[in-house]
Amino acid sequence: MKIRSIKKEKQFIPLFNGNQELDPSDQIVINIKSFPTNSQVSTYKNYKGDGSGSVELVYRDDIMLMAHVGLIRNLADDDGPIDNGTALSRSTNLLLSDLIAEIRDYLLNTEELDQGEG
Repeated sequence: MKIRSIKKEKQFIPLFNGNQELDPSDQIVINIKSFPTNSQVSTYKNYKGDGSGSVELVYRDDIMLMAHVGLIRNLADDDGPIDNGTALSRSTNLLLSDLIAEIRDYLLNTEELDQGEG
């Protein structure tokens, strides 16, 4: 059984756009304020049907980013700096969708977290 503290702050360095190959001072660094609890995870997922019987899982990345992502270092687009989870959640830049998906996967993936990881 994997155990982790959901309130533990953690820095996440995404793979997005070759980020991990950059000099550490130039890397995008995402400060995670906390990890979602099991009950919070259900609020970040929604199911949408198309009327033909198929159902699609839709994530509420906006509220998840605002709740769990703190400061962001070294991220900007044409509209200016994106320096926290709220700013990232409000961005309309479609090029950031892969980064948002990577953050979501990191926040929701409890399988790879080991006891004592912080």
